[in-house]
Amino acid sequence: DKAGRPVDLAHGRVQASGQIDFPLKKKPAPGEVSFAVAGRGFGVSSRQIVPGKPLAAKALSFTASNRHLRIEGAGTLAGVPFDGSWETGLGPGAADAGSQVVADVTLSQETLDTFNITLPPGSVSGQGQGRLELALAKGRPPEFSLTSDLAGLGLRLDAIGWSMGQARTGTLAIDGVLGKPVRVDSLALSGPGLDLEGRLTLRESGGLQSLAITRLRAGSWLDAPVTLTGRGRGSAPAVQVSGGRIDMRNAPFTSTSGSGGGTSARGGAAPGPLTLAPDRLQLTDGIVLTDFRGDFALSGGMKGNFTARLNGGVPVRGSVSPTGKGSRFVIKSEDAGAVLRDAGLLKNMHGGTFHLKLLPTGAAGTFDGELDIRDTRIRNAPVMADLLNAISVIGLLEQLGGQGISFPEVEARFRLTPKQVILTRSSAVGPSMGISLDGYYDLASQTMDMQGVLSPIYVVNFVGQLFSRKGEGLFGFNFNLRGKASAPKISVNPLSALTPGMFREIFRRPPPKVPG
Repeated sequence: DKAGRPVDLAHGRVQASGQIDFPLKKKPAPGEVSFAVAGRGFGVSSRQIVPGKPLAAKALSFTASNRHLRIEGAGTLAGVPFDGSWETGLGPGAADAGSQVVADVTLSQETLDTFNITLPPGSVSGQGQGRLELALAKGRPPEFSLTSDLAGLGLRLDAIGWSMGQARTGTLAIDGVLGKPVRVDSLALSGPGLDLEGRLTLRESGGLQSLAITRLRAGSWLDAPVTLTGRGRGSAPAVQVSGGRIDMRNAPFTSTSGSGGGTSARGGAAPGPLTLAPDRLQLTDGIVLTDFRGDFALSGGMKGNFTARLNGGVPVRGSVSPTGKGSRFVIKSEDAGAVLRDAGLLKNMHGGTFHLKLLPTGAAGTFDGELDIRDTRIRNAPVMADLLNAISVIGLLEQLGGQGISFPEVEARFRLTPKQVILTRSSAVGPSMGISLDGYYDLASQTMDMQGVLSPIYVVNFVGQLFSRKGEGLFGFNFNLRGKASAPKISVNPLSALTPGMFREIFRRPPPKVPG
């Protein structure tokens, strides 16, 4: 009566024995009566303990005394197996303290479906065990805590490209309220290559409303706050990254799924949209984008447009698109000189338009690059001055120190790896001179081993292109640059100037070749 529950709260057969002690006098005080009872219930069933969820148990044990009531055993709740206990205090003040449930429960996709907790399709596979604790208080929805080592469970979060097989283990800790809808105030999940902490909000229908993750670490590519927003049953959530760090060298959004359409290769829903606004986005060892803002689709591979600042400096814009080997990046700017300065590559180029393509090779952090620059000038470049001085081109030296040497067309083709830049060919051509260059640049030591040809008076001399590489005239000087990029050692072969372009190869090694 005091609990407001009917007499037929549960059904079953009970076998019990106990002892009651009381003084043989008229109207003994409550404290003068003591009892201790123990027994078992058989074939127990109830549809009222948890409204709408039938509870059943073959056998339950119970004990009762003046101080407490405890029921324990194994059973099922809406078909979900459990093994645990319920305990409440008895006596003065016990009603205010409420009662507690502690149980080992089965975790699976069926469990989520039973309790109307909807996650993206394919998120959970297999079966594991968890420890559930409930705090039951009169007039309030139950508060719960669930922990698990995830053994036997397979987990997959397609939105961030993470998965864990059923043979692995991790930790799961969830705290919340079993209201309508269920509220998850704290969610912590960790496993191989993943750590996250956040708060989960479900819709009244049970579907995901939002998962606000204060910090998500996924592998070596992501360390940032992330918000997943539900888009309805059967649809993958939208993902938003605001702040933190992203390293696209190791990101999972690399190759196309081969499906070419709306669903993933594993039969789940198509990935949801992705909004990126990290503090730092690393493309390669030397290219970092800050103040990044971009919106992307992930179905069939990552694609979309973005704006950013290169290494915290010049504004750039670009796009990402999928290929069979990974994500292809295109970066553009209206100030090529500023881009190269902020990238730490060339400090003395000014102006010009910049267009860079980075094509994935399939190897981690490795791209084939195509760089094209138009209408730029080089001024006050010490290395260039030393080279011009070495071949005694006085007019060009004066031009270099004044308004600069004009290059209407600059292009380069290279292989970018985590350790080095392999320049397979490059050229810079203008009316005053033409230059070709190839070789190696070590990113860690910032040293170079380059070779090239400088052809003065290129507007007249360019006829040599019929017999040599782009940027080289009929007559030119072979040179080498070796050592620190800031102050390389320059050597010039004067005999090469007497050799027409078609025979110049005898004075230099073959250009670098990269595997296809």
